[in-house]
Amino acid sequence: MNQVLQWNGDSWICSNAGAGTVTLVNSGTGLTGGPITGTGTLSIAPNACASGNALTGLPFACAPFASLSANTFNGNQTVDGSLTVASNSYQPFLVQSSSTFGTWLELSNTSTGGHTWNILSAGGGNAEGAGNIGITDLTGRSTIWLEGNVNTSSVNATGTVGGAQGLFSGTGTFGVEGMTSNSGGAGVMGVSSTNFGVEGDSSAAAGIGVLGAETAASGTNYGVFGEVSSPNAIGVAGLSTSLNGGFGVIGKDQAGIETPETVQSAGVYGVHEGNSVTFSGLPTNAAGVWGDTSDGNQAGVLGTADNGNAIIAFNNSTDLGTITAYNFEASQQYTPVVGGASAYGGFCDILANGQIECNGSIVVNVATENFRRVQLYSVQSPEHWFEDFGSGTISDGLATVYLEPIFGQTVNTDMEYHVFLTPKGDCNGLYVSNETSTGFEVHELGGGRSNIAFDYRIVARRKGHESERLADVTDAPRAQFFKKGLGPNRKQISAPLLEPVHRVAQTTELPGSTKRSR
Repeated sequence: MNQVLQWNGDSWICSNAGAGTVTLVNSGTGLTGGPITGTGTLSIAPNACASGNALTGLPFACAPFASLSANTFNGNQTVDGSLTVASNSYQPFLVQSSSTFGTWLELSNTSTGGHTWNILSAGGGNAEGAGNIGITDLTGRSTIWLEGNVNTSSVNATGTVGGAQGLFSGTGTFGVEGMTSNSGGAGVMGVSSTNFGVEGDSSAAAGIGVLGAETAASGTNYGVFGEVSSPNAIGVAGLSTSLNGGFGVIGKDQAGIETPETVQSAGVYGVHEGNSVTFSGLPTNAAGVWGDTSDGNQAGVLGTADNGNAIIAFNNSTDLGTITAYNFEASQQYTPVVGGASAYGGFCDILANGQIECNGSIVVNVATENFRRVQLYSVQSPEHWFEDFGSGTISDGLATVYLEPIFGQTVNTDMEYHVFLTPKGDCNGLYVSNETSTGFEVHELGGGRSNIAFDYRIVARRKGHESERLADVTDAPRAQFFKKGLGPNRKQISAPLLEPVHRVAQTTELPGSTKRSR
């Protein structure tokens, strides 16, 4: 009591300095309320100092804030307002924990439509793996994981990555890699209502624009799968715009000679409706291109062309056919194996019994002098006749002729056969007697005893076809072209023309196959 505050040069202290009368007190820097000549109150002025400065002790003055050392806070802290962190250090702001699950940083917006996001640096106890970082929308429950333990960063998103152009780039093996463990899901899915759902471009000399790989050892799986609903759409399309060569679509199968006999494989496999019974019944199968259908009215492989070769095949094998056809039908001898027909009206079938059946003629094209070519025509017969020719000599009017043994195995000489003789000298004439399965005798007429040469022609029925004569095949099956919808009267399908993508210069004409002329 009855004391006053007195400044001793270092601090304020209580003092019995005695009593007196205040005559004048002025308000200095940072104070208001003066001057006081009797009684009054001095106050600290608001905003007395500029930003970044504070009042010092007596005498009052404005001076910059002193630098603060590091601070440690225990428990939850709340900052009401903005928090600015400014530093020249490479690590101006550090959030750190030793949790094995990971270290979280939460960003929350409480306004209408706002979301709460967490950024997690995964620890060793996290199922996603230590060293990875996850960005999670707790409101919409979507997560993007960035893998930190591989050379090429991966994006694992359970939500949607969107924008005018979602661009991922890197210096590793893949620009984009998509993976899913869902049996009905897709690693990468692209959807567009106006253009490309997924586009992959590569400018590398041996690069790949889009790569689809399926590594499962069992099941029905797809490296690349395309699906459409429009009747004129294309599920998967390929286009080569190079005039120096190239392939729009290429498929490669690596099954080798050690592949099990039950394995079926192909570089490109096209199926209409479903797999045929023939497909499932084949033993060993491998092909560059394989076409199949379970639809009895359609084709497994179809080729079309305007003024060109619809299908062309090349081969350099010494023992395998360039084109081979096999029909498993064993009950109908007239079943066509290979058939050919034209709008002109001609047709020619190779039948299951090995016959070639045509409605034209068997013609040989033969070169003559002056570079002219002429046609020679085969002799036709109502029965299966094989013939052979030979020469002999009668001595004292008699000769015995033995049939050539190999020819004798192809014909049935146990039944009637025919021999035609032509004498090569003057005689009474010749006749045949004593016809057996191995030969016959030639005699001179009238008991003559001439010694002259002669020619003979023997005609015998083919073994196994002795009873066939003018077989009626009016109702026999014939290779079908137009009847089953593969002819020109079928509704034309207008498939869209493929155009180059926007990064490739458009060509005016693509090279076609070489036209073959005669």
